[in-house]
Amino acid sequence: FASVSWLGFISTTSVYGDLSGEWADENSPCVAKGPGRPYRDAEEGYLLLPGPSVRVFRCAGIYGPHSSALHVVFREALLRGDGAATPALAPAGKPATNRIHVDDIA
Repeated sequence: FASVSWLGFISTTSVYGDLSGEWADENSPCVAKGPGRPYRDAEEGYLLLPGPSVRVFRCAGIYGPHSSALHVVFREALLRGDGAATPALAPAGKPATNRIHVDDIA
C-alpha cells in the first residue's frame, strides 16, 4: 500500500436497513440486520485497515447493460414463458429514487 493514497470500497445503501420509506443520507446510522448486514460489516472492516484512508461509496439502483434487477426478472419470465414480469408504473406521486449507471462506477 506504500504508493496508494486511498482505497475505495463500493458498498450499498442497504446498510441503512429498512427505514420504512424514510430518507437516508451519509449521516444516517447503519443499522442493517438483514441483507445489508454483510456490507455493513465489510465497511467497518475496511475502515479499520491501517495505511491509506478508505472511502466508502454506497451505490443504489445500479443500472446499465445487464446490471439491473429488471433484466433478471424479465429474462426469467421469458425463460418461463408465462409473461409474469410486467413492469409496475409509479403512482402519480413518483417516489424518489437513487440511481447510478454501471459505467459511472468504474
